[in-house]
Amino acid sequence: MVVTNSQVIPKELFVITKNDRGVAYDTYSRTASLYDIVNIKTDRTSQDKEYRSSSMNMEFDTLLELKKAYDILPQNLQSLIDFYKENYTELLNSEDVIVLE
Repeated sequence: MVVTNSQVIPKELFVITKNDRGVAYDTYSRTASLYDIVNIKTDRTSQDKEYRSSSMNMEFDTLLELKKAYDILPQNLQSLIDFYKENYTELLNSEDVIVLE
């Protein structure tokens, strides 16, 4: 999943946990919160254990797990957008969107 367009909210909305074996082994941790956006860098090369990314991959053992994730992920992103709208109305307008592919 990739965030391809976002006007005000940063595109890097996925928190990724780094793996010492390299970027191919990094794993999706969660959808970023406002706290994460402020406090977690987008640079994988930092010394932090996590970074934010505009893309992520998920693997599932069953179709049920896949369905749950695709039901929850848009809700989490919508919650973040709603929080921005409620608290930062001067930054967002009704035309601001996040496009996922």
